Amino acid sequence: MLSRILDRIHTPSLAVEYVLFHEMLHLRYPAEHTGARRCVHTRDFKIAEREFERLAEAKLLLRAL
Repeated sequence: MLSRILDRIHTPSLAVEYVLFHEMLHLRYPAEHTGARRCVHTRDFKIAEREFERLAEAKLLLRAL
């Protein structure tokens, strides 16, 4: 389920595409647990996330929503 903000007609498609990409990465790189600590954005996750073209632009769009 996506946020209602992302379901608006004026929401840039790049923002939606990035969020879907980001969420799919969570399936590929599950959270790691070290004792009581949980890391959902692991090193490998962050490396893979950088493969998204226009990453910086997409993050700026999301901050503006």
